Amino acid sequence: MLAPAHRETLLSFLGRLATSKGVRVADLAFDLGGSIRKFLNHDPAAIDSLAAWAGLSDHQLQELLTWSGRAVGNVRTSFRGEIFVSRALRNPVVRGCLDCLREDTFSHPAAPLDAMILRGDWQFREVSICVRHRRPLAELWTAAKVIERYNVPARLGEMLPRILDALEPSPIELSAYDLWLDRRMEDGNDTTALASRSLYAGTTFCRLLGGELLRIDGVEPCDPINHLRLAQAAGFEVARQGDEAIRGALYRIAACATGKLDEPNAAFGELFTKFKLNYCDDAAFAPFIGLLRECILDVWPVAAGEDLLGTPTAERRLHSIVTAADEAGVSPALAKQFLVEAGAITRSDPRPDGRTTFPAAPYRDLLSMIPRLVQNGEMRRRMGATAVELKTLEEGGVLTPRTRVPTTRARWLVEDGLIFIAELQALVSPVAPDDGEWEGIQQAKVRHGVPIAQIIAAIRSGDVRIGRRTFAEGYRSFVVAKMDTNALRAEPSGPIAEEVISVAAFGRSIGLRDGGLFLAMADAGHISCRSQWNAKTQKSQLVMTRRDIAAFHSTYLTTRTISIEYGLHRNAVRTILKMKGALPFTAYGRSYGMVFLRGDIERHFT
Repeated sequence: MLAPAHRETLLSFLGRLATSKGVRVADLAFDLGGSIRKFLNHDPAAIDSLAAWAGLSDHQLQELLTWSGRAVGNVRTSFRGEIFVSRALRNPVVRGCLDCLREDTFSHPAAPLDAMILRGDWQFREVSICVRHRRPLAELWTAAKVIERYNVPARLGEMLPRILDALEPSPIELSAYDLWLDRRMEDGNDTTALASRSLYAGTTFCRLLGGELLRIDGVEPCDPINHLRLAQAAGFEVARQGDEAIRGALYRIAACATGKLDEPNAAFGELFTKFKLNYCDDAAFAPFIGLLRECILDVWPVAAGEDLLGTPTAERRLHSIVTAADEAGVSPALAKQFLVEAGAITRSDPRPDGRTTFPAAPYRDLLSMIPRLVQNGEMRRRMGATAVELKTLEEGGVLTPRTRVPTTRARWLVEDGLIFIAELQALVSPVAPDDGEWEGIQQAKVRHGVPIAQIIAAIRSGDVRIGRRTFAEGYRSFVVAKMDTNALRAEPSGPIAEEVISVAAFGRSIGLRDGGLFLAMADAGHISCRSQWNAKTQKSQLVMTRRDIAAFHSTYLTTRTISIEYGLHRNAVRTILKMKGALPFTAYGRSYGMVFLRGDIERHFT
């Protein structure tokens, strides 16, 4: 009795049986209680009838069935114990190795159609070569109708002259991919990182990834078979090593996409397109799609809620100048200046605006603040201050504009002014309208020549009483007691016994050169210090004692003091702070530069 050959398909065996009996395949199928289509679909009754009539053992039957492929559910086929999309195994184009078929005829030269065998691995579209003979698979025939496609004896009979007379090219070198795929189909053995992945998804990914790697390396497409094999080999060489190697390859592809319009679909080409249109709902591809999504989210400014390869983006990781400008409601040119000022990007970044990216989270407040900035006039109106008063408060470091960008007049955040007004309002004492022992804050500053920051600090400490005239509103309504302000101007005296350092000098010693922000922090009462007359400059200045300095270090850290305490380079400190999302110290909505609360920071460096 005729026995199945190694890797033979069910329809191939059925055809050989029919030929050996001198009958048509359709007739034999009918006699066995079925049809060619029933055998193709593995109808249980037809299969049992064939097994009994041909005397097949259980092992022989299972080998025939697993090398043939069986439909399981919607457009899915079980093949060699794994699930494939049916079109990966069912195709109008039937391929095979002419050397294998020619050798088959040698075993039975008198009746070659009884001997020629269709191997199951030839069906899989990701197989491009016969490992045994090291030759590419050839197209044997094309038939759209199933009854014609799987009438194997008739088709092979038409092919016989070509099979016997074909002059095959010289054998070609096998790739690691060819050997891996052949072994995986043969017995499931796989020692690569792809062992835990679906064979269908793994082979598809190798081909798509390899194709994009060839593209960025400038490998021009040659003939289709050779280019396919080069792509499969290149992709497999990466995928076999695991997720880290795949990530590296994806980031290398992304790094080559530097053009203004190089969005992910252009950067990743067919890999992105196929994942998006064909495989995003296929669980077998989920690990590979996840790696591509992570790469895209790390490189491109994908908005929160945007669908990326079948999954909505939970939150935005990156902004570009363009997306930041859209969110802030300003032009990209103006947004770029804000971002350079904030340190999000560098002015010399050569990338186009759409590709100049920065982390979104640390600058979320900046982008929400930009559209709320107002010009001097609106700030004065909301605070109830004159132009001179606002200028004095700014120059004295009491109020600081949120930006120094030269191309915008909108520099102020109204909330800063209103918080300052509310703070003073909470300290006021009743003042009679005709009480001449009180004067406006600006008048006190001019009369005594005392810095405005010193007057405000004295109000906060309670050394200067503050009142409010009811006939005015806002900042201009506040008055201070003349008796108290008269005492602010201390007379020059001899050397102070306790060694002191100016607040400004101490700020520079810890790496803060931020144009008055550290002095503003001291004026606001967040740093222990005191006012002292400077005989050289004939002005009062804020100074710190050793005890004040110790108190500062016990509460705050700067990048320089972190570097000293933990023995790290300042660039490493900045990197860690950025990665951990550490935020500088703020109070009442106001920031004072790169000063951090020690309690918030120490956990990142221990």
